Amino acid sequence: MPDALHLRSALQVKHAVTSSVELETDKVIFTLLKVGNLLKSSLGEAGLDIISNNLRDSSKPFDPMTPGRRVQGAYAFCDVRKFTDATECLEEEVLKFVNAIAELVHGAAVATGGAPNKNVGDAFLCVWRSSAAEAAAARARVSYADRALSAAAAVLRDVRVSERL
Repeated sequence: MPDALHLRSALQVKHAVTSSVELETDKVIFTLLKVGNLLKSSLGEAGLDIISNNLRDSSKPFDPMTPGRRVQGAYAFCDVRKFTDATECLEEEVLKFVNAIAELVHGAAVATGGAPNKNVGDAFLCVWRSSAAEAAAARARVSYADRALSAAAAVLRDVRVSERL
C-alpha cells in the first residue's frame, strides 16, 4: 500500500504536468490524506498503526483490539503549567495559545528525530523510538534519549523567548 507522501507528491507532479483541472478521484485522495493526518494527530502514532493494519486487509472486519508491539524509546510528556488560569485569562484565545505551544513541541520533536504522539488539551506526548540500526550504531551518534532531552530543552528555551507566549 503506497504511503500518503508518495501519493501526494505523485498527484502534485501529475497536476503540474497535465493541467489545472482537478479530477474527482484526486479530491477523494486528498480528502483521505487529510483524514489520515487528523487520525494521526488525534490517535497518535500507535493509533495510526492500528488503523493502517486494519485497512490493509479489507476482507476482515475492523478490529480496534489489534495486538500491540513493544517499543523501546524515550517518551516526553509536556504539560502546560497553570493552564486553568491561562484559560480564564485568555478565554476564546486559548486555542491559539495551545496551538502555539503545540507548534513548538511538535517542531522540537520532529527536528530531533521524534514524533508527536498524542495531544490532550494542555498536554503533549512525544516519542523517540529506538531502532535496531540505532542500537547498533549508538556509540557513533546521539541516542534517542539524548535527542528527547535536546527537544525538551529546545521547547523550554523557545517558550521563554517567544513573544506569542
